[in-house]
Amino acid sequence: DQEKEEKDGGCGHCNDQPPSMEDPSLPSDGDSAGALPPPFRRVRRTRGGVSSPFPLKLHRVLDAGLDDDVICWMPHGRCFVVKNNKAFVDTVMPKYFKQTKITSFQRQLNLYGFTRLTSSGPDKGGYYHELFLRGRPGLTQRMKRMKVKGTGRKGASNPEEEPDFYRMEPVRGGGGDGGGA
Repeated sequence: DQEKEEKDGGCGHCNDQPPSMEDPSLPSDGDSAGALPPPFRRVRRTRGGVSSPFPLKLHRVLDAGLDDDVICWMPHGRCFVVKNNKAFVDTVMPKYFKQTKITSFQRQLNLYGFTRLTSSGPDKGGYYHELFLRGRPGLTQRMKRMKVKGTGRKGASNPEEEPDFYRMEPVRGGGGDGGGA
């Protein structure tokens, strides 16, 4: 079942969609004419919870590619980078996310287990997670939000232990392969 869900590119929860963004230029994912595409349709929730988990919403924003001058996948498809923090806060965050400050966005990344790349090189400042790969939105359903920790401290980064994504096979996006074995 999980392989099928990943192959379909869905998260298996059908109605987990972020709020409507009212942008007709977004890709339609095969929806009926004039309808908002799945990643940006408003969904009414009858019980608690979020309309769309943060990683799935972020993945959809990156895959849509509408703001590649501000936030984009790196060529290998294993991490993404925010190229312009001010433009991200001013234009991208209000359209797609509840957060209004870059530090709140970064906190969400940390709570979902993203790691920031600190070594020098083309990916410096980017974020990665082993289940966050271009063209594979179904993997995000396996990402779990950590409970809020009360320590206020995080471990020091170690650039020597960071992966070199350019020595790995690039992630092929958009093929609908879902990563099944």
